[in-house]
Amino acid sequence: EDGEEYEVEEKDLKPQTQPVALADLRPRQKFLGIVARTFSFGTFVNIGAERDGLLRPWFTYKGEEHNFKSGDKVQAFYEDDEDYYQATVYKDNGDGTFLIVWDEDGEEHVAKKNHLKLLRLSELEEGSKVEVFVESVMTDKDGQQKLFLATVAEKIGTKGPTRKVDLSGFEHIKADQWLTGKVIRLLPFGAFVQVAPPSGGKAAQGLLHIREIRDGFIPNLEDELSLGDTIEVRVKYLNSEDGVLHLSMMGG
Repeated sequence: EDGEEYEVEEKDLKPQTQPVALADLRPRQKFLGIVARTFSFGTFVNIGAERDGLLRPWFTYKGEEHNFKSGDKVQAFYEDDEDYYQATVYKDNGDGTFLIVWDEDGEEHVAKKNHLKLLRLSELEEGSKVEVFVESVMTDKDGQQKLFLATVAEKIGTKGPTRKVDLSGFEHIKADQWLTGKVIRLLPFGAFVQVAPPSGGKAAQGLLHIREIRDGFIPNLEDELSLGDTIEVRVKYLNSEDGVLHLSMMGG
């Protein structure tokens, strides 16, 4: 850092280790990871690989249906807006409903179980340690590899419940094909953009991460985008089975 000399004992030295190459990972390999940030599509975990792995909610609990508990991070449906917002489960009311607290304003709300979607288990707090398994390594349209993880080994190789989002119209789009989208929600880490398949059909929401807006550091997303903006995007990553669509404003 400053070029100054300093004497240390050998026991205080920590050898630098090379990150594990994604190409060397195989399904069911076990690692002790550090929980990083949680997004609407899952939680990232650092296992010492070339990049963090994504831990999707389906791969974090046993069985077909999760039993929500206090501290779980969820997306909850708000009837007045007919939309989902992030919240934290406060308690199980024992009658099929849950008392939740909205992340945005701290207000309490009673939600039905079928109006809740799990984002992150209560024990997977940022900075905590967690044992995970390699679920898969996939390659996106730009040739970049993505790492997926699981805490429940029995679910490796499974697909989870089928989502209602139909992304089939985006499956055969080339990586350099541009689409016109509309910004419908701004978040600290990016924006959700509504975009329609080029061949026609129902529009879908895709995530435009802040790193995919332009080169360089963006200190304030609202300096780049506003609600209602019409922008040109391309498909960065698509997983039709999981209902995941990632977009980019940058060239390949």
